[in-house]
Amino acid sequence: MMKTQSVDFPPSGVLVPMLTPLDDDGMVNKTAIAHLVDHLLAGGANGIFALGSAGEGPWLTPSQQREVVECTSRAVAGRVPVIAGVLEPSTNRSLEAVRRAESVGAEMVCC
Repeated sequence: MMKTQSVDFPPSGVLVPMLTPLDDDGMVNKTAIAHLVDHLLAGGANGIFALGSAGEGPWLTPSQQREVVECTSRAVAGRVPVIAGVLEPSTNRSLEAVRRAESVGAEMVCC
């Protein structure tokens, strides 16, 4: 499990829903995620929201979802909270997605 920061709740400021960069083959583009996170933080984001409705979350495989949250968490490096979108059709799948996101550094989830 990645080390996470203590997060105040409710969060405040600008929580940015991040698009999910994919390469030409539809795979998660880790380099682009790192650049995008740096760009958003330089612009004043107080939190990064990965896999929301703007982030293609429901259309990615569980392993791709995990990869997006892990790459985002690494790029954020504790500077702001990472919120992971969990847009699953059932309670059991939602709980699995929450555990997956938490295990790679998400401090919060949004269902």
